[in-house]
Amino acid sequence: MPAARFASNNLVVPDTLARLRAQSEVRVRGSEDFAELQKDIDRFQQFKKEKTVPLREDKFLARRKAEGDAEKKEEKHIEEQNTGKKEVFKDDYYNREVVQITLDYLNELTRPNVARVN
Repeated sequence: MPAARFASNNLVVPDTLARLRAQSEVRVRGSEDFAELQKDIDRFQQFKKEKTVPLREDKFLARRKAEGDAEKKEEKHIEEQNTGKKEVFKDDYYNREVVQITLDYLNELTRPNVARVN
């Protein structure tokens, strides 16, 4: 996934960023939720690349089922967002990883030479 655009102030030492990324990667690789998300992303990208539809009925139906499952999941996600109940910070795998990265960074702040002053 490409990084979001932002104005970098370069206040964090590159070694600290590398450690934070490595710790997050280990957690994400071990997460079934992130693995499922990656499968959905890969499946969508594959469907987007394909310019043809299979003529064999079994392959066609398997593809339709995969597309239908992904659509149902997306519709459920949209429905949850549009309900009257608005959570400030939803307790899900993504936000738990955000919190864990924040905790990792706070732990990094106890180390010497974590940040620099311009």
